[in-house]
Amino acid sequence: MLSSALEVNMALSFDEFCEDPQGRTYTDVTGASGRAFRNVLSILSRQENIQRMCDSEVIHNRPALAGVAVLLEAEADIRRALAGANVSQANRFRQAVGVAVRIIMEQNGWTKKGLKGSVGVGECFNKAERYAQARR
Repeated sequence: MLSSALEVNMALSFDEFCEDPQGRTYTDVTGASGRAFRNVLSILSRQENIQRMCDSEVIHNRPALAGVAVLLEAEADIRRALAGANVSQANRFRQAVGVAVRIIMEQNGWTKKGLKGSVGVGECFNKAERYAQARR
């Protein structure tokens, strides 16, 4: 069994993101790009995508974000937010996606390694946090 922590399969709501100590610092993203960011949370919270994020770490030896980067970039509103003309806003949106991934991974029994790894897929994400399964 590769990712036993997935038995939890916890999703992340918009309110939970906004209540997270780090998530609450992204009100500029959740407000200005609210629709696109809610779409991010919806995609990341799907059971099959949580599995993709975990498999990315375990099977492919890539950051969890690598498991869903192409799916996120395929959505027009998310793509616009990631590749927007305002570089600062696009970077903030990208960072908020990383925070959402962290919250979901931690909810599902993973811990941050404190290392960044190459995403290696897609066009809008270069590096992302690596995760390890928490010991039971």
